[in-house]
Amino acid sequence: INPIVINWSNKSLEADFARSVSQEQNQIHKMFRDKYMPLSRVCYSEDDIVAVIEENNIDALVIGSDAVVQHHPLFSRIAFPTRQIVSFRKFSSDRLYPNIFWGRYINRLNKKIPVIFMSVSCQNSPYKYIIGKTKRDMKIDIKKFSYISVRDKWTMKMFEYIVGDTSGIEITP
Repeated sequence: INPIVINWSNKSLEADFARSVSQEQNQIHKMFRDKYMPLSRVCYSEDDIVAVIEENNIDALVIGSDAVVQHHPLFSRIAFPTRQIVSFRKFSSDRLYPNIFWGRYINRLNKKIPVIFMSVSCQNSPYKYIIGKTKRDMKIDIKKFSYISVRDKWTMKMFEYIVGDTSGIEITP
């Protein structure tokens, strides 16, 4: 096995990281990445990820872990009361569906490869507010995965709410 970490990023997250992480911590993180993680070139879009998978002849994809299947539906983002009477909590794009982790690009690959969710979590996202088209689209995306494991019972309940049958999904620490 020759693993490669797809080096996905997003401009707004890079800016947040630069503001919120000390230079020392950033350097240590970079040293760790360089030593232990064989990284692809930086990917900013689904097209970039598809290209990296094909250029590197990647024959399986593991997506995870932790909070990659978060979604905070609009209704759950309403904050009341506030100074403005009503306001909306803001979340970065990686914490809202659809995001890069949901593998919407899987069907665009030139060859079919196994793609799995490994120990994913929704970080207590208010999944019962996921309705309509979003819920239907999530179900379609989830069905594309060859294997799914979740980190906790809350995430298992979210998957059950979205797809119904969770008999093939495991809880893994």
